[in-house]
Amino acid sequence: MKRILFLILIVLSGNLIFAQDIIVKSNGDEIETKIIEITDQTIKYKEYDFQDGPLRNISIWQVYMVIYENGRTEMFTSPEDQAPPEDQAPQEVQTPTEETKNEDLPSGYKGTYFMLGTGVGRSYGGVGLRAQGRFGGNIGFGLHAGVGYSPNAPVLATVGIKFFPWRDLYFNAQYGLVGVESTYVDSYYYYYENNYEVLQGSSFLTGVDLHWGSVVGFGFNVAIGVTHYSDAYYDDWVPAADIGFLVRF
Repeated sequence: MKRILFLILIVLSGNLIFAQDIIVKSNGDEIETKIIEITDQTIKYKEYDFQDGPLRNISIWQVYMVIYENGRTEMFTSPEDQAPPEDQAPQEVQTPTEETKNEDLPSGYKGTYFMLGTGVGRSYGGVGLRAQGRFGGNIGFGLHAGVGYSPNAPVLATVGIKFFPWRDLYFNAQYGLVGVESTYVDSYYYYYENNYEVLQGSSFLTGVDLHWGSVVGFGFNVAIGVTHYSDAYYDDWVPAADIGFLVRF
C-alpha cells in the first residue's frame, strides 16, 4: 500500500520534480540518471550530475521502476520478483582443473603423461633406463625407448610402441638389440666355450604401468612376453619380461 501511495504522489507531482530520469531500486534507493538504453537484462545509464562520466549498468532484476524526466513511469519488478528466472540468472563459470580436462576420465586419472623408469628387462635394454610418453584417455597409445647394460653383453637398446586398451594395461611391440648366449664346441679337442652376441630382435609383451599421484606420480611396471631373434645362424623365440620403478610427470 505504501508503494502505491508513493507512486501516486510521484505521478501527481509530475513535471514539478523531474528534470532527470530516476531509477528506483527494489530496496527503495533512488539513482538520478540519464538513461541511455534498456535491454532485456540491464539498464544502461550515466549519472545525471556526471554525464561525461562512464556508462554504467544495473540489472533490471534490481530495479522496481524507472521515472522518466517527462513524468512517465515504467515498472520492472515487485519485491516478490527480484530473483531473475533460472534461464536468465548468471551462471557460475568453473575453471577446468587437471582432473576435469578429460570428462570421460574419473577424478585423479591422468591419461596423457611423460614417464621415466629404471628396471630390468627388454624395455630397459637389460638393466637400464626407459622413457615413455602416453597419449589419450582411458584408451590410448604410447611410445618408449630404453637403453641399458647386460653383464654378459654390450650395451643394449630398444624402441617400441604400446596400445592401452584400458588405462594402464598395455600391449607392447618393440624392436632392438638383444644379447644372446652362444656356445662354441670343438668335438675333436672336446673344447667348448660360452659367448654372448648382440642380435637384432623383436619383442611382444603385455603388462601394466601402475602409478599413483595427482601431479607427480610414482609406481611400477610389470610385463611378460616373448622375444624373437635371428640372423644367419639363429632363429629362436625366448621368454621376455620387464620389471621396474616409474616416475610419471
